[in-house]
Amino acid sequence: MPVPRTLLALSGALLSLTLTPVIEGAPDGAYAEALADLRQAYTDSGVLGTTKDSLVAVRTQFFERVAVESLGPREIAELVRLNGFSYSDVAIAQAKPAAEKLKAPAGQPDVDGALAAALRVLLAQAAGIKGDERAAAIQAALHHPAFISLLQGDYGDLALDVACRAGLRGELHRAFVMSLAGKLDATNSTAAADSVAAYWDKVKSGLPEGEPRQRIRQELAVYLTAVLATPSAGLSAQRRARAENALGQLNSIAARGGTLIGQPAPELHFLWSSEGNWQSLSDLRGKVVVLDFWATWCGHCVASFPKVAELTERYRNTEVVVVGVTSLQGAVHGMGKTIDCRNDPEKEMRLMAEYMKAKAMTWPVVFSREKAANPEYGIDGIPHVAIIAPDGTVRHQVSGITDLAPLRQQIDALLAEFKLKPAPPVSGE
Repeated sequence: MPVPRTLLALSGALLSLTLTPVIEGAPDGAYAEALADLRQAYTDSGVLGTTKDSLVAVRTQFFERVAVESLGPREIAELVRLNGFSYSDVAIAQAKPAAEKLKAPAGQPDVDGALAAALRVLLAQAAGIKGDERAAAIQAALHHPAFISLLQGDYGDLALDVACRAGLRGELHRAFVMSLAGKLDATNSTAAADSVAAYWDKVKSGLPEGEPRQRIRQELAVYLTAVLATPSAGLSAQRRARAENALGQLNSIAARGGTLIGQPAPELHFLWSSEGNWQSLSDLRGKVVVLDFWATWCGHCVASFPKVAELTERYRNTEVVVVGVTSLQGAVHGMGKTIDCRNDPEKEMRLMAEYMKAKAMTWPVVFSREKAANPEYGIDGIPHVAIIAPDGTVRHQVSGITDLAPLRQQIDALLAEFKLKPAPPVSGE
């Protein structure tokens, strides 16, 4: 089962945050400091591994420093963006009073009112808003008179998140939610770019392949292209990477309704290789290449290592090469502790040899310039395996390695097709 890259953990160093008295009045400097700590923890969590206790602690500490009653819609919005009402029982308990506090401003006809209405939807699960009440909250948010202005402004990501909650499976909001892709405008705001990938996932699950789905895909691709080309967008490195990855997914063959099977394999450019002088996937032309896309933070990837080793051993003396393909993640996990490698790619690549030895990895590993969750290969999550024929075409793809038999069949068929030395038969076959 492939796993997407999600919020992993917070640094244990965050446990040492100094507590300050609860704020009873309007947000002030203490709120700003607490938010800065939470934001740093959120940023770190995307790279560094930590325990659930750390996730709990940093959110608990925030609400020990800040009273939710002191927060307005814009402050609550920043907490929602940082998953501030999650993990900790203390933090989750604040979702209900926050949602209640948003009821009154949600009735205002301006953008702040639309934001408050949207936030009530996004807090619904944590706040215990269910059934008819949740449906009414979604209705109120989507049909708020300033919802489109919200979508096209600084909180466009949250507006698009509300659309994701509404989804496309039911008919009630279907047409409206589908129309939102065409209303995104990079000249007004780039904020919605952060939620495009999630919105596209909803489109894929709610619409069959066809003209409406492709129209939405094209509208989203046009928007993200404009966002990435906007000099004043002020995108952080993380936000730009997310937008680029989402655009790659939208422009992939799979998203366009085609298939990569039988097509030339998208090129991979290697920044580092554990063996040989490989510079790119093209250097392996003439062999059957099994690409295993993975990362050190991915538990399912690591769990599949024994099967990758078994596959490697079976084809050791043939024209088959199994290659583990990863990319720079900013940290190395699974070596007793998480090693921070942000801003030091050479360190991360240097540590891979040590990691391979510790994990008994008997197959070559490369760092590709392209993401491990490579959109050109239609990869939504890792581990992911692609088998490339000696002529450079993709012949097979599968999410993860759960059963070696289908992979062996594909590989053996390619060895026969290209008249290459076969592997010895498996005992019992």
